[in-house]
Amino acid sequence: MVGHSIKQFLRGGVSTPHIVVSTWLGACLACVVSASNSLGLLLSVLVLTSVVRVNWGVLAVATLVMKTLFWLGAGVVFSSGQWLLTGPLAENWMNIASLPVLAWFGLEYPLVSGALLWTLPMTVAISALLMAGLGWLRRTATSLEGSSKYQSFASKPVGRWVLQLTLGVSASNGIVAALDKHIGFWRWKGAAVAGVVILFAGFTGNQWANNHARGFLSSALAAANGATVDIEQAEFNIWRGRLSLEGLEIADSENLATNLLAANQLSMTVSWADLLSKQVQVDELTLRQAQSGSPRATEGQLTGPVVHVPEVSDVDSESIEDYLKQAKEWKERLAQVKEWLDRWESDEQATQPSPADPDYETWLDEQIQNSGYASVVHEPLARRYWQTNIDRVYIDALTVDWLAPEALAIEMTSLSSQPAQNTAAPRLLLTSASDNIALDVIFESLVSSGVNSRVQGYFNNIDYQAIKAQLNSSVANKVNDGIVNIALSGDFNHRDTGELNLLLAAQLSDASLMIKGEPIDVERFDIPVSVQGAFANPSIRVDKSVVESQLKDLAKDAVKSKVESKLKDKVQDKLKGLFKR
Repeated sequence: MVGHSIKQFLRGGVSTPHIVVSTWLGACLACVVSASNSLGLLLSVLVLTSVVRVNWGVLAVATLVMKTLFWLGAGVVFSSGQWLLTGPLAENWMNIASLPVLAWFGLEYPLVSGALLWTLPMTVAISALLMAGLGWLRRTATSLEGSSKYQSFASKPVGRWVLQLTLGVSASNGIVAALDKHIGFWRWKGAAVAGVVILFAGFTGNQWANNHARGFLSSALAAANGATVDIEQAEFNIWRGRLSLEGLEIADSENLATNLLAANQLSMTVSWADLLSKQVQVDELTLRQAQSGSPRATEGQLTGPVVHVPEVSDVDSESIEDYLKQAKEWKERLAQVKEWLDRWESDEQATQPSPADPDYETWLDEQIQNSGYASVVHEPLARRYWQTNIDRVYIDALTVDWLAPEALAIEMTSLSSQPAQNTAAPRLLLTSASDNIALDVIFESLVSSGVNSRVQGYFNNIDYQAIKAQLNSSVANKVNDGIVNIALSGDFNHRDTGELNLLLAAQLSDASLMIKGEPIDVERFDIPVSVQGAFANPSIRVDKSVVESQLKDLAKDAVKSKVESKLKDKVQDKLKGLFKR
């Protein structure tokens, strides 16, 4: 049965369609430099050979001939690929190379692009030669079968295999019978078998992914986080492209007894269609019942942080240190945000000169000398691949220990590993269930270098005692109690030359201020504050004219109140003396 199946599989035709397609597939197979770089091209050839009755002898000859020609003419083939990737057709070629399935052909390698370009004329030339040879064979088949040399060759095992590979299994009955035998073009049973194999691979892959997803994701996230990451359960549905995690706990590398983030459930859906184009498209990533700063049942362990907290320099007077007790920590957080934005943007930056640069040819020659033609990659096309886009990230109820009992809803949209290639800027929206907190940040500087990012928001009904510990004593002791409302607006640019330009409109209500040593009740007190300067090292400026104007009014009211109080006391004393008489 196995032998019969093999014979059926080796049945190849010698008609013009069979010869041309077999030659072309052999030429395409010769374009594969390595299976890892051209996996899509290799699998496409294998799939086509399972659904088309190719002539295996012709395919083998075409592969050997083309592989030899590509090896001998590597310089010409490479130059052809460079012309496709950098010449007048570059944009069209790169658009073709970004199409589904074709993105896996390895067309970012000039050697592969050039080889595929040469497959068309070489297929025509080799097919013409083979058809001419078959035409001669048809004319001389009768006399050739009667020759002793042919009989001797056909009787040997090697001869039988060669004849069956080139003329099909009917060659055992003679050349004339093989040439006259009608062979269908499509291999319908082969297509069915290929479909079954794909389905079986899908089911097996789905089971393997579910068995290993938890361990793989825990290790990968721990390496990125720098501390332990625990996942109770992980499930991946390969058919829907859906990943679900339960019991996610990410340890804080700065405090291993607490979680940087914990969530009861995380779910995300990935588009398989975009994966065929080497793109990662996440429609929505959702975290439910998330917490930050929650205690861990078991203390985490450090695994070596990938992103270190950047150092910040000391600053002069009238800076953030004049107002905040933990100013260095706040500046470290700003520096951390800047580094994250820089790393986000650095994924798009080129690591090799542009083809338009005058030193590009020198660089290219050095790469070829050091690594060979096969290792050179055209970076503008390679950077189009594996772009990660997330349409929406949603956290439904995040609780943070220092904001308790506020529950935050966080929504992030238009996230991308290469934001400059998107039209929509990444955006962060944050709101609280009580409507005391709101923040809206649009990162437009990631999309266009000449535009600043914008931010606006508010933080209302803050108990002054809750933030008093964050202030320096010279500032903190001037206010005893009250409610604080803060409105934020402005813009910023995270780049080295960029600056932070924010306006904080702070408002004290129902407060008690110390003025000239006397506590004064205040219904409302406005403090306009500007935060300006380098993004990671800003200065705080308080509008002293507004503050002083309010303080003068309060001082007058205090003096007036004090005079009235003393006058009242004296009047009462006089009245008491009058009644005594």
